[in-house]
Amino acid sequence: MTSYSDMEQYRGNFSNAYREGTKYFSIEGISTEEAIAVQEEDGRFIKAHREGEYTYGENEYWDEDSVFASLMITVLGLLLVIFVIGYFVKKRN
Repeated sequence: MTSYSDMEQYRGNFSNAYREGTKYFSIEGISTEEAIAVQEEDGRFIKAHREGEYTYGENEYWDEDSVFASLMITVLGLLLVIFVIGYFVKKRN
């Protein structure tokens, strides 16, 4: 592990169960996407199963598509405001 925290959450190579410096290894014949071997302080190995991608810090609502859509709506809204202002300015003259 490169980081340890029992209070904060990080992305990437960290653990809230094992201390920084804990060694972990791939298991022959098993994908690291499925499981890894973690070496305990007493030298024993524990098989740690991967349950899914850790997504802390990723906002499920703001992916690329939603950011693009938000920008497009903003631009269209500004164009509408400019058009309406231009229409009323022209109508007054």
